[in-house]
Parts: sequence; structure tokens; C-alpha cells
Amino acid sequence: MSTQEKLKQIIARIEKLEEEKSAISSDIKDVFAEAKGFGFDVPVLRITLQRRKMDAAKLEERDHLVETYEAAISGKQLDLFEEPKKEETNETIDQETGEVTEIEDAEEDDEPEIDDEDGDGFEEIDDE
Repeated sequence: MSTQEKLKQIIARIEKLEEEKSAISSDIKDVFAEAKGFGFDVPVLRITLQRRKMDAAKLEERDHLVETYEAAISGKQLDLFEEPKKEETNETIDQETGEVTEIEDAEEDDEPEIDDEDGDGFEEIDDE
């Protein structure tokens, strides 16, 4: 195959992919229009999609910066070196599906109770 033929093939492949990309972009636009029709806030959906693509550390860093900037604008005093507070939750979000699932609390008392009357850490045994 000549260089000229190879170049034509590459150009044709790129053009085909560009057409597919255009069709997908149009489909995405239609889905956003549908979401808007259901009353969803499209800019918030876009932000949500962008945030879901980010890894947790980067997302936490960005949230902390946004909080810092908003505090600076409103005149609040913030400790810039304070670690961002993590909200305690018993839910987790599946990054692929977006499904929220509740994490079951592990039972803390897995060990059987012992009869430790004198507080020495050993179970008392009756020698009868």
C-alpha cells in the first residue's frame, strides 16, 4: 500500500469518526433537552457529570478551594491550612452507575461476653 493510499484511509477514518462524534453530540443535546423538560437544572447536571469524572482527592481539593473562595468573597475568615471536614455518612455512591447504597454498620460486639466479675480480664470459672 502506498503512502498516498494510507493517508486517504486515515483521512476517511477520521472523517467517519467526526460524523459519529457529531451524531453523539446531537444525542447528548437531546437528552439534556429531555432532562430540562422534566424540570431538571441542566447546568447542575453538567456540573454533576463533571464531578463524577473526578477522583475523590481532586474533588475534595476543588470543594475546599470553592469554599475558601466563597468565604473570601463574603468576608468570612477561614483557616487555609485546615483540612476539609469530611461528612460522616453511611452511604456510598457507585462511580459507574451513580447508585447510592447504604453501608450497613458492622456489629461492634462480635466477641462473646465473658463473666469478668473481678475486672481482671479473665472469665470466672466455678470450681464446684
